[in-house]
Amino acid sequence: MSNLVVLGFTNEADAFERRAALASLQSRYLIEMEDAVVVTRDPGGKVKP
Repeated sequence: MSNLVVLGFTNEADAFERRAALASLQSRYLIEMEDAVVVTRDPGGKVKP
């Protein structure tokens, strides 16, 4: 069974940094992920494409 985990950050840099850290953990077989995505919003709150 899969789980969805959502993390919120105040800036894009922190989000991309954390995604890289998760990928590092996966490459060392410490966690197992199916996918990781960073979603960003513009100042108006709309999701950036």
